[in-house]
Amino acid sequence: MTTALSDATLSPYAAGLLRVVTVPEAADDPLAGRVVDASRLSDRELGVLLAAAYRLLPVDPAHWVKLGISAACQQRQPVFTPESCAALLSALVDELAQPWGYGHPVLAVNALLRCEGPLPEEAARSARKLVRALGDRHRLDHPYAMMALAGLGGGLTARVESELLTRSLHSIARDEASVVSALGPLAQALLAEASGERTYCSPPPLPDMWQRLADLPEYASFAHRALGAAHRRVSDIQSGRIAYKADAAFERDEVGTLGRAVRVALLRDEPWLMGLLQPLLLGVAVAPTAARTAPSQALLHEVARAVEDFPTPEALAALRAARAVARHKGVQKQLDRELQRIQRALGDRPDVAFRLPDLGFGLDGVRTVTVGGYDAVITLSPDVDLTWRRADGRALATVPAPVRRDHADAVKELRDLVKQARGQLVTVARSLELGFTAGTTLPFRRWRDQLRANGLAWSVARRLIWEVPDVTGRWRAVLPTDDGFADLSGTPVPEPEPDAEIRLWHPLNTSAEEIRGWRDELTARELRQPFKQAFREVYLLTPAELQTETYSNRFAAHIVHYRQLYALSDVPAIVLSEAMRDVDLFVSVTSIAADPHWIDRGDDLYVDYWREASLAELTATAQTRRSALQRIIPRTKLADRCELTERYLVVRGQLSTYKIHLGSANILIEPDNRYLCIVPARRGPYEPVFLPFEDDRLALILSKAFLLADDARITDSSIVAQLRARR
Repeated sequence: MTTALSDATLSPYAAGLLRVVTVPEAADDPLAGRVVDASRLSDRELGVLLAAAYRLLPVDPAHWVKLGISAACQQRQPVFTPESCAALLSALVDELAQPWGYGHPVLAVNALLRCEGPLPEEAARSARKLVRALGDRHRLDHPYAMMALAGLGGGLTARVESELLTRSLHSIARDEASVVSALGPLAQALLAEASGERTYCSPPPLPDMWQRLADLPEYASFAHRALGAAHRRVSDIQSGRIAYKADAAFERDEVGTLGRAVRVALLRDEPWLMGLLQPLLLGVAVAPTAARTAPSQALLHEVARAVEDFPTPEALAALRAARAVARHKGVQKQLDRELQRIQRALGDRPDVAFRLPDLGFGLDGVRTVTVGGYDAVITLSPDVDLTWRRADGRALATVPAPVRRDHADAVKELRDLVKQARGQLVTVARSLELGFTAGTTLPFRRWRDQLRANGLAWSVARRLIWEVPDVTGRWRAVLPTDDGFADLSGTPVPEPEPDAEIRLWHPLNTSAEEIRGWRDELTARELRQPFKQAFREVYLLTPAELQTETYSNRFAAHIVHYRQLYALSDVPAIVLSEAMRDVDLFVSVTSIAADPHWIDRGDDLYVDYWREASLAELTATAQTRRSALQRIIPRTKLADRCELTERYLVVRGQLSTYKIHLGSANILIEPDNRYLCIVPARRGPYEPVFLPFEDDRLALILSKAFLLADDARITDSSIVAQLRARR
């Protein structure tokens, strides 16, 4: 038994487990029949115990303890002493002598990477034996782990090396293996881990795995060379120098290698990356022929996964460009899903998310391009609008015919620019909202240089309420102006010092009076915010939640559509208010109470719930909707025909009076509260109406209100039949 396996520093619980798995006489120990409590074991104790337990045979009475230790190692990061690492490698060699033995090289490499000291010679001898035995059995299914063990044990036999390099690895992957082999066994083990080679007992990937790989300058140089080689190959396919075959531009191992190269380059923020990545993505996304195929779907999606791991605005834009040229419907759909995930991931990296490209927009949010004697005007508003006008300034309804005929490529470029600008606006808004919910602050210098100085970012930042410190250090709510800041009263506020902090204002931290003031101000200015801020729902602890302490019944007993609920599984628990806001969101969206057809399905099981929930007391989300309607309705032609009550927007039509519930948008006809089913139309309100934030339910309520206020002119047969019933 090695020193590590009798280590006196083990806790009593770990020492007891060690005795169970190493001493046959301890088979009757009560610990042998109990579930392993991993919470009582340190990472170092897990490493010691795994090395000892791995020698147990499946028929051993303590085998269940081994399974418990192995399961714990799958969830944790075990740490191995040099002695316990050597003991595990020795156990893997001995395992090969058993008829059932597998001797997994990946587990050996996992231990090498998590060893806390220099390895003894015993480990090198075991690695050498393991490689030779596996090679003799032609077990080459984990080439990177095999090469790492060979590096530790003194090299591969000529036959095994030939088989690994010619059968298992191809051109770009062989280059990677050659570079890493020269860096020693630990670098090779790191490559094996990064390649995704796993076994049942493998722990999760090292948290700093990619950073450790990126810290190797030799690997960074290889990444540049590999992506250059990939670019040249794709260029040859697109030009016809290499015969085209769908999804055959790169072998599977090369795709993995290139994915690692992209991750390292993204993590290092290499300045050369985008010069290679964008044309590479465009080249692998579409066939050189008219076929709806691609040279390498695998590489396209591997790069997307790499960008999700380490997103940058530039890489996201490159993938969007690839999505725009792709013809394969399946590729388009998968890229759409990947782009959404990357968008969310980029929000978690505000250090790079605000690094926006200069798309030529001024601080007024306008870019003008002259094409064929006409001006194309792209305007950043809540959306991105492309309009055309003559040289004399007169607006045109559509693209001028001469431009459409003679400058089709320029028109396409402008439309692509609109798409790119839309994507960048979403990126900025998403990043700011994530920082908003987390209470993130920014140095004012960075806010000034990255948000205010960029036309794209400024179009988002100027529509949000910020907080800056005053001379006493207290936070003061302000709205950006072209000249600086102004508070709610319109009083100019001096800019903070460059090193001072700035943050987004949150209604949770202020008074109801100030919230009402900002809501009135934004509505009066018709300033639509990029995400809910002034109209954001606030959720405070209730007395019932203070009593239950660890859980809340606020949204209990709602019955929801599973598929819609499943689509909203991204609920970050940052603070109580934001967590409750997310729960309120997916309950309000997925609840069957918002389904206007549910009552007609003949399913009596949930009818009582539907009736109660569809007309229930307003949640915080619905109360915010009510607050918005208080400000919107007086500005419309419906003002004299509508009234807001506690739960309803009451609309007086010519035939009847209607109550639209502010939560579900369901309608009751007075005086007997008959239910009126109106299926939502695609169009919005009947007249242009300013909405202070994006809310489909708010738009739906307004649409129904406009329709019902003019109920005598309704022609839809299903609605007319309901209106005539029991009149």
